[in-house]
Amino acid sequence: MRFKPYLRNDGPKVPDSKQLETIERINRHAQQYFAGKYTHLDIEFIWGVCYIDAYNDPAVRTEDLPPCSSKAYRDYLKDHQDSVTYLCRLIYTGHRNRRRLDLWGFELYCYRSEKYEPIRLTTGRCAGTLEETFDIAAELYLNADHPIMARLTQQIGFSKHLS
Repeated sequence: MRFKPYLRNDGPKVPDSKQLETIERINRHAQQYFAGKYTHLDIEFIWGVCYIDAYNDPAVRTEDLPPCSSKAYRDYLKDHQDSVTYLCRLIYTGHRNRRRLDLWGFELYCYRSEKYEPIRLTTGRCAGTLEETFDIAAELYLNADHPIMARLTQQIGFSKHLS
């Protein structure tokens, strides 16, 4: 499993109830719009940061996994590390937009630098809803088999397979 660097986060810790809501919303949205592009999403919270990784391995199926909070779960995913695509990390801000949806800071994983890089959303903002932020990462990485997306990710350095 990759090293998740310490992120200085002066913001609030993601409350447990918000963590559960976040996991449900991301999974529901991903299943609705990106079904078949991954076999399992790993959503992990470290203080005020939410890491989202996608697995594309028939052996890693959500229904076959041990409970998420267990050591067995982390060990199981570690054994399937070659099938993971690091998508993004979201930074909990504690702020809400006009529709009362939480806003999250957004950083994509860059395979060239092996770091998370801040990215502006299509709205021009650096923060967005869970669905807005996930869509960008998923379109970039989970739809990477599309020729235009593959070329774009290669050019900007986010491609998982740099030549």
